[in-house]
Amino acid sequence: MILYQDEQSLLNHYRTLRIFTKEGRIIFYGSGYYCRAILALLFKFKQPFPDMIIDDNCEKTDMLGIPIMKPEEAGLKREDTVLIAVDSPGLSSRLRNNLIVTRTAARVIEWNYNFNILSESYHANCDSELKWHCGCFNKKTAANGGKISVDAITKNCFPEDLMKTLLKKKVFKHNNSMNFLEIGTGLFPVLTYASIKFGIKIWALDILADKYCEFLSQNNISLPVSWLTGKAENLKDLTGKQHFDLIMMDNSLDHVIEPLLVVENCLDKLTKDGIIIIKSHCREGSRANWTEFHKHDLTLENNELVHYDFFQTRTSLSEKIKLKCRYSGFYHVKDPFMGKILCFTIVMSR
Repeated sequence: MILYQDEQSLLNHYRTLRIFTKEGRIIFYGSGYYCRAILALLFKFKQPFPDMIIDDNCEKTDMLGIPIMKPEEAGLKREDTVLIAVDSPGLSSRLRNNLIVTRTAARVIEWNYNFNILSESYHANCDSELKWHCGCFNKKTAANGGKISVDAITKNCFPEDLMKTLLKKKVFKHNNSMNFLEIGTGLFPVLTYASIKFGIKIWALDILADKYCEFLSQNNISLPVSWLTGKAENLKDLTGKQHFDLIMMDNSLDHVIEPLLVVENCLDKLTKDGIIIIKSHCREGSRANWTEFHKHDLTLENNELVHYDFFQTRTSLSEKIKLKCRYSGFYHVKDPFMGKILCFTIVMSR
């Protein structure tokens, strides 16, 4: 298995393989997220695409003009090089063993990554995100003479009008024994005020949660939330048997690696009558030119949550996971740097 720490090392290896695979073909095994991300990376740096993609389960016959075939139909030869481009090291090893034992004498290479493809460095993005949130807090504190009201911050962030609308429409019923989860919280989870005002148990999941806790502690701030450090793709492992009456993502779903998996995880951790609230900037990936954490375009179409990737492949997340829309709508926010931004909110349930 080859482990890459950054985009450049992956690209250099791909170019080398292209040079030395003169008589054979470069073939990707797997047509999922990592395959598409690598193709986007190759497109970005004007590198030639692989000659073929093989996949046991893909229903498509081509991707961006690259033929997709089942392994047994591909006619793999000794001169070919098969690059396994899947997101699971365990699955990658099984595919490699399956190919070697049963199907081909071709050279098989497992690719693995220590970074978020299409980004210079996933960890560098985390660092910039941390600096941005902490920097904003320091600026607000300085502007208020060194003092800042946590209650005011959390109240201003809390989507009170939305919650009133949901209660009025009977989409949601409130009681103090509920558990709320917020994913991709930043420094101040927007649901914190629900704990302060109503005593609701709030869980806050963020890949930088430990760093945020450290920064808050240094500033003598304690928030009534239970922090979880990790990725939303690992939600099931991070929360164990805990289920939630409300799960919210406020402008964070486009930051994850696999939006479909994250929403599937949310549905799995939802109580019977629970709801999922997703607030997001529309098509943030395109608007931000696919930089930093913005790797996906999200929008609403016919009351469905819809995802477009770098190549504008459309997937209705609502339809894929069988979620019902209980409320949806567009609105604008004003950004001091980017002006008026179109955003949306969608509330879904089983």
